Amino acid sequence: MNHPFPAQAETLGVGSYAESEGAKLARGAYDMDFSRARREEKTYARGTTIKLEKARALDSRRDVDEALRRASIGRDAFVPPAFAADALRALAAFGGAPPSDAKLTERLDGDWAVVLEAPAAPGREGRYADKFRPPTLRVDDDAIVRTFPLGLLGTVTWSGAVTGAEPASLSAARVDVSPPLASGFVGGDVALDLLHLQDGVCALRDADTLLLLKLVEKRALVKRA
Repeated sequence: MNHPFPAQAETLGVGSYAESEGAKLARGAYDMDFSRARREEKTYARGTTIKLEKARALDSRRDVDEALRRASIGRDAFVPPAFAADALRALAAFGGAPPSDAKLTERLDGDWAVVLEAPAAPGREGRYADKFRPPTLRVDDDAIVRTFPLGLLGTVTWSGAVTGAEPASLSAARVDVSPPLASGFVGGDVALDLLHLQDGVCALRDADTLLLLKLVEKRALVKRA
């Protein structure tokens, strides 16, 4: 089929570019990205303007798990913080994390980024952590390391030695805090209870705070200096 405006197309170079190698590569890159997005997030095809609380309630463990999964992927675009906090609080009603014979240090071995923090008390809204500089949790057999922002002191690093580990809980005693000025503003020992663990998404209870975390790196795959 002839181009309806051959002169203009030739002048502008439209026809020549449309069949060029550059155009083919550009189309291929777009198609590849779109296909990958459909595979990874096919359940979100309706767009980010439809929030989860409009689609379902937290009537089952499956609903809770889905809410936490969506929050870990899309944050506020998929799940408002208040609804994500309610999903964390609902875990206790559905029996918490699945049982395991492995200690929690083994189950959590790796590096985790905090996605959302919420008070355990009902009726109080949670908040999503900074996407680019989130609090973190690193777990191995002998120690845990936590980082979190603390006002003018910037990012604080808390290091502790594991003192006890069960399949659904672990405890650690503080060994070091950096910078040293933050020592008086952070707690001593830490006790964490597992509420949820599935497909790289984890929920923990830390004293009166509920944490939603996402796996960043599995320790077995990471070489440490």
